[in-house]
Formats: sequence, structure tokens, C-alpha cells
Amino acid sequence: MSDNSKWLRMTASELRSIERKVGGYDIEAAVANRSNAYHCLAAAEEIEALETEIKALSSKLPRWRNCADELPSDDALCIVTGYLLDDHEQQVPSTELAVYFLNSGWQIDSKWMAEVTHWMPLPEAPKP
Repeated sequence: MSDNSKWLRMTASELRSIERKVGGYDIEAAVANRSNAYHCLAAAEEIEALETEIKALSSKLPRWRNCADELPSDDALCIVTGYLLDDHEQQVPSTELAVYFLNSGWQIDSKWMAEVTHWMPLPEAPKP
């Protein structure tokens, strides 16, 4: 047991007893330090709980996925970034909503995506 944890659990009467044994002991400072230490420990526990909650929530967020590593299922509506073919068959950088088809690739607004580098599933719709 560390010395600090002993101070945290001491009552005011125990601190006064120490004050009587050791002349000039500042009881007010000891009580304040104990209170400050308690609040710091409580804050640290709260921070740890919040960090755990943040990790759990962030794992549920949609994230960008590299097409070289993973592709969505057939007929999946996604957000994509890559290159769209314009009317002159030129590749134009673009981020769009697109549908992925296993047999033909990415499509958006009846145009075909020339190259999609990353995709992201759409987030869940809000609850009514």
C-alpha cells in the first residue's frame, strides 16, 4: 500500500491525532490535499471510461476502405472516391455515391467509374 493511498483514507480525526503527535502539522492542507487527490482519481476514472466509450463508438463509424484490399458486396450503394469518365472519356477525380456490381464494377448516374481507389459504406439511417 502506498503512502498516498493511506492519506486518502484517513479521517479528519486521524489527521488531528497526527497533528497532536507531530507539532505544527497543517491539518487544513492535509484535508485539502486529500480532497484534491480524490478529485484527481475520480477524474482519471471518468477519462478512462470516456476513452473506452469513444473506442467503442468509433469502431461503429463507416471508414474508408482501399479497393485493393476489400470490395463491397454485389449491388451495394457506397460513397466512393476515384476517377469518373466524363463525356469526353477523360478521367476526372471525383467523390460520389456509386453502386458496385460484381460482374461490371462501379456505376454512378449511368456513367461508369473508370477507377475507384477507396469506398465507404453508407452510415445507418436515423431512427424515426
